[in-house]
Amino acid sequence: MGAASRTNSSGLVRWLLILIATALLSQTALNLIRPVTTYKLISFGSGEFTVGVVTAAYAILPLFTAMMLGRISSRIRRVRFLMVAGVALLAAGGIGINFSPNALTVALASAMLGLGHLMFTIGGQSSIARFFPDSDLDKGFGWFTAAYAAGQFAGPLIGGLVLGSGTDATSPERIADISLSLWIAAGCSLLAIPFLLPSWQPRISKTKSNTRPQKSKASLASVLRVNRMASHMFASMTLLAMLDILTAFLPLVAEKHGVTPEDVGVLLAIRGLASVVSRLFIPKLSAHFERNHLLVTSLYISGIAIALCNHSVVCLHTNSPHRLQPNSGHRRHAASAHR
Repeated sequence: MGAASRTNSSGLVRWLLILIATALLSQTALNLIRPVTTYKLISFGSGEFTVGVVTAAYAILPLFTAMMLGRISSRIRRVRFLMVAGVALLAAGGIGINFSPNALTVALASAMLGLGHLMFTIGGQSSIARFFPDSDLDKGFGWFTAAYAAGQFAGPLIGGLVLGSGTDATSPERIADISLSLWIAAGCSLLAIPFLLPSWQPRISKTKSNTRPQKSKASLASVLRVNRMASHMFASMTLLAMLDILTAFLPLVAEKHGVTPEDVGVLLAIRGLASVVSRLFIPKLSAHFERNHLLVTSLYISGIAIALCNHSVVCLHTNSPHRLQPNSGHRRHAASAHR
């Protein structure tokens, strides 16, 4: 029994490391693609409404498939295959956006991107709930989501560095940089597949049940009737909506104020870095504070942080050398040459 326990423990550690690595790769890809998608739309001459529609398209397939995918994840034995499908769809979404000739096809590719993100997330979270002991759930989810936050830091930073400090939205250089960013994102996503294909997933769940779980009869209405579930879902929706608005519209606002993609990447990366720090402390915080208090406090902090981020865009515009020096940036060079 002792040897079996040690083997199972080492298998869980290995699986947690795989979850962390694949989460980092997939979220780096996702958070590289999403701000760059806005720059892609700007290159088409799209405005606020189109950016909003494409951002909504990202969530449309997850909205209708979340319950079904949740049931599937609880029934299949090799949940890693759900994660493989997720990262493959992330790569396909990035490539689709890259080759999109108009905003409509960008929206379709974004919908594929959203579905891939949901599939990977459900697969990863389900595997933690299935294989990790109850005493280690906070640790497992904490490290898994910390890897997500690390991807939220790395993705925008890479995108900002690739797009650079040019301000001409339709220049050949900007369009080439957008394409390169999306190829890098697709590559990051595909790098996760070799970690997931081998049979490194633990074979024994914590329930030690060899029988296939019965088909769940839960519905959305029954889930919402669970104590505090509706309020927690509303809180999650609020937070995700704020983050989606920030990620999608910050590049658009920055472009109008002469703030470079490089600066936007740094701003979004700072937000991701703060998430890394906060999520690493989830186990300790949850041990000392009520989860409901943590939830409410985090929502208030998030709202204040997004307000400060918007204020920082205005400050960057006021103090930016690109604003003070008319000859900086591709567009201003072109205008100066024209005169």
